[in-house]
Amino acid sequence: MALLLAALGMFVAFHFLTTITDPDYTEKGWKVWTEIYELLLNPDDLDPWDGIGVSSFLMFTLLISAAPFLSMVWLRSRMAWGMVTVFSGLSAVCFTLMLVVEDEVHDLALGGWFAVTAPYLNFLGLLLTRRWRNEPRNPIPETHSPRQSS
Repeated sequence: MALLLAALGMFVAFHFLTTITDPDYTEKGWKVWTEIYELLLNPDDLDPWDGIGVSSFLMFTLLISAAPFLSMVWLRSRMAWGMVTVFSGLSAVCFTLMLVVEDEVHDLALGGWFAVTAPYLNFLGLLLTRRWRNEPRNPIPETHSPRQSS
């Protein structure tokens, strides 16, 4: 649970920090939302790597925002936990891959690194969520019936 909350905290902090080290670029992380909106207004201008970046960013935004509050669901449903964990890891890797391919990793400031690290913390938090549960999933009830000897 601590990793899920740390991911949420880092993702919130990303919105208030500078994301790129360029001195001419002083925008905070929340400006990403306006850039995503402008990209989605003209989907014909969207190249494949931008599409991967936008879709993975939107996916891990949803997962990071919801995961800490749905921890009881992850504990009770193995299928829901498995699907969310796979999508969390996939969105984190795809977003990082997009940054590497677009050669934007060396330009990241603290806010940018928070945006890259938060999905991985969320993924690790989800992986460890099922470890919290110590009792067996469906315990076999023991039925002891004393035998009567004849």
